[in-house]
Amino acid sequence: MFVLTLIIETPILRYLYRNDGVEWPRAVKLSFSVNFISYCVVFVCQLGPLFFYMGYADIADKNTPKKWNDLSLLNGESGKIITITDTSFGKDNRRRTIIKMYNVINHSSDTFDPGERVIAINVCDVKGDTLACIVQTDDWNNQSLNVFKLPGTTPINTITGKFRDVRLSPDKKKIAALEYVKEASAPKDDTSHFMLGSTCRLKIFDANSGALITEAPRMALDDGLTWTNDSMHVVFTSLKDENLFKHDDSTTKGFGRGYAKEGQFPLLMFDFDLSKKEVNSITEGKDPETVSETYEISFLRDKGMSDCEAWRWNPKEGKARLILKEIKSYKHSVSPSGNKLLIQIPHKNPLGGNYFLTVIDPEHPERKHIVEPSTYGPFRWISD
Repeated sequence: MFVLTLIIETPILRYLYRNDGVEWPRAVKLSFSVNFISYCVVFVCQLGPLFFYMGYADIADKNTPKKWNDLSLLNGESGKIITITDTSFGKDNRRRTIIKMYNVINHSSDTFDPGERVIAINVCDVKGDTLACIVQTDDWNNQSLNVFKLPGTTPINTITGKFRDVRLSPDKKKIAALEYVKEASAPKDDTSHFMLGSTCRLKIFDANSGALITEAPRMALDDGLTWTNDSMHVVFTSLKDENLFKHDDSTTKGFGRGYAKEGQFPLLMFDFDLSKKEVNSITEGKDPETVSETYEISFLRDKGMSDCEAWRWNPKEGKARLILKEIKSYKHSVSPSGNKLLIQIPHKNPLGGNYFLTVIDPEHPERKHIVEPSTYGPFRWISD
C-alpha cells in the first residue's frame, strides 16, 4: 500500500506544484516524506493504544490477587474446591492434567495425578473418595467415563459413550451423565442458523458396576446438572421448546445463542424424578448447583451477550429469588452453606484466556478472595 501510494501521489504532486519549481526529485522526496510520516502516525495510533492497554492489563492482572485476598470469606465454610490444572511430562513435554482439591477449612491442597493419562477438563466430578472423569483417548467418538476410588489410579469400572458432563450422587451409588447426541440449532435466516448448544441424553448409571439404571424421557442441553440431596432427583437444563431438538441444520454459518433476541430461545431447568421416571419443569435458568445444607438449587440466568445473574430456587416454596446481578461468568458453584459463590472472573488481558477463580459474598459483592489466580477449566465447590 505504501509503494502504491507513492506511485499515485508523486506524479500528482509534480503536476500540482509545477509552477512552484518542484521538479521530479523534489516531488519524490516530498511524497516519500509525507507518506512515511502519515503511515507511521496511522500505525502508532492503532498499535500504540493496543500495546498500552496490554501493558496496563498485565499490571492490573498481577495486582488483582493482592486486592482480592479476603481470606475471611472462607470462615465458617466447609468442603473442597475442585480444579484441574495442566502440566507436562516426558522428554517431549506432552500435556497431562492434575486434579487439585483445596480444603476450605484448613486451606491445604491435595492432588490426584493420573500419571501419563490426560483427564478431559470438562467432564469430571468428585464425591468423597470417588472420582468420575474422562481419560482422553485418540478415539474422539468414544470418550468413556472412568470411575476411580481415590487415592488409587486404576479405574474400578469404565462406562462407554461420548459424554459431556457427569455428576456423582450424594450417596455415591449412582452417576448422572450427559451423553452427546448432536448440536442443537434453529434457523436464523436463509443462509445461517443459531447454535443453541449440545443435545444430550441424560443417563443414570450404577457407580459400582457401570450398568445403565434409567434414562430421562426428555433431551437435555450441556448446560449443567445436579443431584438433589436424597439422590433420587436430577436437575438439568433443556430448551423450553422441545421441538428445537428435532431441527436439522444444513447451513454453514452459525451464530451463538447470545445473538438471538432476549427470550427467543429460553432455557428451563427440569427435575428428573428417578422413582417415577417423570420430568417436570422448575423455572427458567441453567447451570444448576445444589446447596447441600439448605436443599435449594443455585442457578444462572442469561442476561445478554456476556452477563448472567445468580438465582436461588426453593423447592419447598416453589419460588426463585435473585442472589447476585452482573456475573461475567457462564458457570458457577456454591458453598455447602449457600452463603458464598464461586465464579470465574476474566483477566483483563484478553490474550491469555484465563480467569481468576474467585469466592464472592453475594450480600457484599465487593468482598472477594481469589482461590486460583489463573484457571480456565471446570471448578466445583463440593461438600465433604
